[in-house]
Amino acid sequence: MEALASNPRRSTASNKQQQEAKIPKPQRPNQFPSHRDAVHVSPNARKLCELLTRTPPNDIETALTNCGIRPSHDEVHEVLGLCYSVPSSAVKFFRWAGQLQKHSGHAWNLMVDLLGKNGVFEYMWDAIRSMKQQKQLALPTFVSVFESYCTAGRFNEAFMSFDVMDRYGIQPDVVAVNSLLSAICREDNQTTVALDFFHKIKGKIPPDGDTFAILLEGWEKEGNAAKAKSTFGEMVVRIGWDRKNMAAYDAFLMTLVRALQVDEAVKFLKVMKDHDCFPGLKFFTNALDIIIKQNDAANAVILWDVMLESALVVPNLVMYNAVIGLLCNNNQIDHAFRLLDQMAFQGVFPDSLTYNIVFECLVRNKKVHVAERFFNEMVKNECPPTSTNCTSAIAMFFDRDDPEAAQSIWTYMVENHIKPLSDAANEVLLGLCQLGRLSEVKRSAEDMLDRKIMIYESTMAKLKDAFYRDSRTARDRYDSLSRRWKAHGKLSNLSPEPQDLTIVLVSVLSKKKDFASSNATKLLSFHHNTEQNREKAEQWEKECFSPSRLIDSCSMPTAFKRKLDLHRRQGRTNPLIWLAAILCTIIAIAVVIAGIVVFIAYLVIHPRVPVISITNAHLDLLRNDYAGLLQTQLTVIVRAHNGNAKAHATFSDISFNISFQGQGIAVLVADSLEVPKNSTKDLNYVIQSSSIPLTPDQMEKVDDSWKKNEIAFDFKGNARTRWRIGPVGSVKFLCRLNCQLKFHPLNGSYIPNRCTSKSK
Repeated sequence: MEALASNPRRSTASNKQQQEAKIPKPQRPNQFPSHRDAVHVSPNARKLCELLTRTPPNDIETALTNCGIRPSHDEVHEVLGLCYSVPSSAVKFFRWAGQLQKHSGHAWNLMVDLLGKNGVFEYMWDAIRSMKQQKQLALPTFVSVFESYCTAGRFNEAFMSFDVMDRYGIQPDVVAVNSLLSAICREDNQTTVALDFFHKIKGKIPPDGDTFAILLEGWEKEGNAAKAKSTFGEMVVRIGWDRKNMAAYDAFLMTLVRALQVDEAVKFLKVMKDHDCFPGLKFFTNALDIIIKQNDAANAVILWDVMLESALVVPNLVMYNAVIGLLCNNNQIDHAFRLLDQMAFQGVFPDSLTYNIVFECLVRNKKVHVAERFFNEMVKNECPPTSTNCTSAIAMFFDRDDPEAAQSIWTYMVENHIKPLSDAANEVLLGLCQLGRLSEVKRSAEDMLDRKIMIYESTMAKLKDAFYRDSRTARDRYDSLSRRWKAHGKLSNLSPEPQDLTIVLVSVLSKKKDFASSNATKLLSFHHNTEQNREKAEQWEKECFSPSRLIDSCSMPTAFKRKLDLHRRQGRTNPLIWLAAILCTIIAIAVVIAGIVVFIAYLVIHPRVPVISITNAHLDLLRNDYAGLLQTQLTVIVRAHNGNAKAHATFSDISFNISFQGQGIAVLVADSLEVPKNSTKDLNYVIQSSSIPLTPDQMEKVDDSWKKNEIAFDFKGNARTRWRIGPVGSVKFLCRLNCQLKFHPLNGSYIPNRCTSKSK
């Protein structure tokens, strides 16, 4: 590119304008990195990036000359890497920096890549020719060219670029072939194009294991098992078996698993084992993850047995829990117990999640005796059941006439503080009630009330029916229990609040004059008991405000008593007091009228603030590897709800952020939408993240989430709503949404919780 390499001062102004006109604006600026998003950017590089993005194109050269910065090679690399979205300005910066010092090969490669990614292929080839003249051309330059052409969908130009490599002094080899194949296969559904090029070139340049790995990964991406088998067969014929090609073997086997051809995969696994090319833990983890998502328990057992029989791969606790969970979800309890018994022999020990998965399956399938023995084993191994499992087990044992086991679980929950206890407590009461053990019901209920455990109103209604049907004595016992239950429900009201004391004081002071306030405030010292408060309030009112002792009993200055006595004897009221009373009366009447008007308007219009909420979600993918990279995909349904029966609502500026442990995953936006009156509209988001690097603490939290079978993502955002309230006019609100999306990572199911916006 002589235009880039030449000194700009030698060109005329008209030539410059023609060159600038040929450089288009970036077609897809959002795909490029920016200095505003980057964290670690040197100060000089950041200043230069700001200058290039904010300065008009015609003034850039002058601004660069006057900026007083002489960038180093590293700073030039930083600026070029962050200015892909402004190619015209980047070219001028490249020329200006080239006058200060000779560019490195990396700087030239960045410029070639920048021009290619922006579709300026003519200038890209000018730069390549300039690199050839300066003897800085290398294979990475053509790798960038391949990627740019393939990204633009111009595969023929990519092939021609490969053909002319030798003219530029770069000998095409298998690395160049693999680079071009990789660039093609990265595009969607283009592996066939890559295969055609492979067939044309394989006679000239022999392929290696990476060549076939790229093609097989392409077939895996497209899910084409037939083509994968053909490519894999040619690979074995050409280069044979070699453990170095494990990436190709994994891609081929994963293609078969994704195509539901697990039996075929098992056959190839046996052949690979014979040739000492058996895959490792990575393949089995990914394969089982796919099979579990397909809820295919039969093939999961087959693949699991092949893995264990090989004695080459040892599964970890996460894999055991995932497969045991799959078997339990399909009610294959025998297989689940077989895996549970195998764990110790593989050096893996079950945790609380493992036991709870099996225990929940036993309870769901009404396995009374097995569940009771298994519960005892859980307690012995210090793996306590969850509160939900305990509640379900108590209900199951009572239903199957085993109250002793149910009582044993309840006692264990109370002694070991497994909370919440409310659901389990109510199940105990209902179970005893169904068995007719009313004495135990009353005794247990009183004990629960002593422990401040909530007894539901529905439970009390069923207990009432049972007690009332039994006998008169039982009815009296229920009435006693009911009175205590109601008192327990009102326990929070027994302790007087500050506003209660304020009401007492205001009521006292409103009856008499201000002079008694010093005595009335003594009521504040009696706030520990409600009955004492009332008694003291009455006592002080009688003492200070009775007509016979109005002046004599209350503590006040003597002069003030005399003045008050004089006013009393004169029998008249100060005019200022009358004026204040009239003003207060007018204000009170106005407030009452305004309240009535607002209340009537509310009944007529019945306004509702539009809200946004999350109605459903699903964890489609959650994968973390030993390198600390997390991949995830979520489906989230956000609902915009307009509850107004007489007004349409508009939602705008919709934006949400989803993150995990502070690591941003995606920003979700939507165009403005109008929701008809008394209607809803759903926004369906499918969020797929790239590899997210995790810190050691975050990796540990992900592992804990697998063990607990619960993981949470932070979901924050807002939307502006606009709607009309009858004749009042248009009203705007800002709906803020801030909640956590919780999932079961083993099956991806969403744990429902209240996630509704708050208006401001």
